[in-house]
Amino acid sequence: MHDEFDDAPFATRALRMFTVIFTMSILAMCVMGLLATRNPLSELTMREGRDLFSLVEMGTLPLRSILQMAGFSAVMSCVGTLLFSARFFPKMRAAWRTFFFLLANIFIVSAFAAVFEWIPTDVPRAWAVFIITCALASIAATALAHFKHWLESKRYDKLLADFKARRKSQ
Repeated sequence: MHDEFDDAPFATRALRMFTVIFTMSILAMCVMGLLATRNPLSELTMREGRDLFSLVEMGTLPLRSILQMAGFSAVMSCVGTLLFSARFFPKMRAAWRTFFFLLANIFIVSAFAAVFEWIPTDVPRAWAVFIITCALASIAATALAHFKHWLESKRYDKLLADFKARRKSQ
């Protein structure tokens, strides 16, 4: 896929991906925490200080929540590094890699949510909202990444055409 990405050692690639996923997870957790405290569904997800957003009303995130996000980010970075490396799946198309990464993301975040009781297990409506939100966020992130790639490819195509025109005129 990307030669410079594949030339780096596995640990370096995983650490790069961990940094991105962890940063985005903390930012998403902050936004979701702010929304959860102002949302009528928040009573479904807020329970006696045992959930992900127990201290958001005070303006802080619990250390256990940050560490849980670090664990999630570590697992996802290993999965992503394996999926997006041409060494492990040399014939797999980028679209399938992205699909499997998004699927793994939904399964892993759901597992973390169940294990760490981010969402009450006895409230199906809260789980439905959680899974739909995760799926929509994954789709939106993928759409933005594809849009960025499309813009960059247009820019590089124009630069290549300009280069070929200059070279032809010489």
